[in-house]
This record gives sequence, structure tokens and C-alpha cells, in this order.
Amino acid sequence: MSQVARISGKINVNVQQIAQSLNGDDIFYGIHDEYYRLIPPEDESSVYVFFNPNAMGRGVALFIQKKFIELYLHAASSESDVQIFSKLLKTICEQTGAKKFKLDGKKKYVSDIEKISKECLELTIREFDIIIQMIKYDYDEHGEHSNGITIYCARNPIQFDVKLLDFLKNDYYEYQKFIAYRQSVEYEYVCPYYFEHETGNILGCFIIPIGIVVLPIIPEAPKEFDVAGWYVATEDGTIATYYDFLDSVVKEHDRYDSNHIVTNITDNEIEQIKNLELK
Repeated sequence: MSQVARISGKINVNVQQIAQSLNGDDIFYGIHDEYYRLIPPEDESSVYVFFNPNAMGRGVALFIQKKFIELYLHAASSESDVQIFSKLLKTICEQTGAKKFKLDGKKKYVSDIEKISKECLELTIREFDIIIQMIKYDYDEHGEHSNGITIYCARNPIQFDVKLLDFLKNDYYEYQKFIAYRQSVEYEYVCPYYFEHETGNILGCFIIPIGIVVLPIIPEAPKEFDVAGWYVATEDGTIATYYDFLDSVVKEHDRYDSNHIVTNITDNEIEQIKNLELK
């Protein structure tokens, strides 16, 4: 459950002014696109994500409206996120002249922020313990542990399951270090192209690059596309079916989220795609 702080009144500041006040604190901001990729805020948005690039966690969401600003500290966040949440809260109160705000619906004062920061850290550690219990006791219909849960972070989501928790020794501080490491890696999210075949069928195709990429386990298309088949293609024009590619080429991978994997594509994998080429 997120911690939500709301500052109400006439909002006479914008995200650029807020960010400028935090420039010396290694705090930056961006927005998420439709594929949940963290990108620079080229256009004005109503929701922004603040993060420390040197200790990136789940990020702190900033929601700006004409009559209020809301800050969201996500459940099981990192210490860095808690610090950003507190600094944003203090900065926005100073810039808007607010003496009080609401935290989860309860009235608080600017003088409470230091105490709130400590309480938020204690809460986020307890929330991590709750997530551990949720995963440990979540079984599928066959009595096996489920795939776990997806935790969305500032840049890359992480699929947490029993194996990963065991690797992290169920320790909050190992957890936040792991999150920071995963956020430091920039994956290429491979998005499909759609085209109409001469038969009239709509086909989806992923152009496979070299590098660390994110791929869907089961491709999904927008509702307006009734996709008849999924394919992959290399830059030189080799085409193979998507599921042959997953089964025969992508042998080593990590889970990215509930429906995506992350894998390293090298020249070797590109050559293997050529062996699957449709004739």
C-alpha cells in the first residue's frame, strides 16, 4: 500500500521549479511511457517519477493538479525513495507556502516531516516482510509455488519469487541493493510492428537487435489488431516464427515481469534465427 501525501490549495509551482530546488541532491525525474519505460519528460504530464540515479529504487510519483499535489511512496520502497519522498514533501510545502498537508488522509504539519520520514522507513520494511509472506504462501492449483509478484520500480519491474527471495536471504537491505542494481541496467524493450499480409491477415513482428532485450512470453496486441501470427526478424531480413525463436534460441533468460523475460542477444543468437528462417 502506498503512502500518499496531499498538499492542497492554490498550486503555483510546476515540476521544473520543484526539480530545480533538488538539483544538489542527485534527484532527477522522468515519466513512464505506455510500455512502462522511464523516459525524459519531453512533454508536460500530470504524473512524474522522481529518483536518485545512484541508488534507484521504486521511485516517488508526483501528481500535479490545479488545486493539489500528491506524492506517492510505494509499498516496500527503498531508503533512497523515503529520502526523496521527504525532501519533495518539504520542498513543495516551502514553495507553495503550505504549513500543513494530509498523509493517508490524516492532517500533518511541516514540522512533522522528519518524524514521518523515520516512520515511512519502518513501514516500508514491514511491507517487505508482508511481501515475503505473500510469496512464500502463494501456491498454484498443483501445490507448486506461483510465479510470485511483479514489483514495478523506477526503470525496470522485477519479478519476485521464492528463489529470488532465498537468494536475497529475505533481507530488506539485500532487497534494496538488488533493486538498485536492476535499475542501473538499461534494457531494450523490443516492441512489435504490425503489417497486413497479402491474405488480409494482420501479423506482428519483433525486430531482434543485439544486446540485452526484454521480450514478451505471450505477445499481446492492441484491441484494434486481430493478430493472426507472431514473428521475429533480423536486421538483414531473416524471418522466423516467434515461438520457434523463444523455444530454440532464447535458452538463457531471467524473468522481467509476469509476462516478459530479459535475455542477452549476441551474434550467435542472430545466426540461430537464420537456421529457423521461413522458407
